[in-house]
Amino acid sequence: LKGWAENNTENSFMRSENVINFLLIGLDASNNNSDAIIIASLNKEQKKIYLTSVFRDSYTYMNTAFGDKYAKINACYANGGAEKLVETVENNFKIKIDHYVSVNFDSFSSIVDALGGVKLDVKQYEAQAVMKEIKGDCPYGEGVILNGEQALGFCRIRNCDVDADVS
Repeated sequence: LKGWAENNTENSFMRSENVINFLLIGLDASNNNSDAIIIASLNKEQKKIYLTSVFRDSYTYMNTAFGDKYAKINACYANGGAEKLVETVENNFKIKIDHYVSVNFDSFSSIVDALGGVKLDVKQYEAQAVMKEIKGDCPYGEGVILNGEQALGFCRIRNCDVDADVS
């Protein structure tokens, strides 16, 4: 891993003048680890946005202020903030990150509300789990609009996905 991560030459990173790459970082409640890591690639020529999720449990190499470290990629943030996570993503995935944004639970709801909500397909059992999480109402059906609080509740639900663990 270290050899791959440190093998950086002028041509080792994927980049294009037509593409701008943003690293979207979703922080956990303690603001130490990145629970969500997404590369958003904006292709100016095609006028399309591509989203690539980086598995938070991906085992990686990072060079920290305390020396070499091998850990899950979601631990990078705790070892040097957003800049260290950007560096680690660039080195391990060989893609140039142009900008980054990090959000936590506090800012997530505000961002969703500022965008006018988020449109999702919500199953009835998912809405019930959200209502338990937020202690409020949550619509269900196809293409419902969730406000910031509801969307955050939706992101935080557990034990009700389609893998037969519906409670």
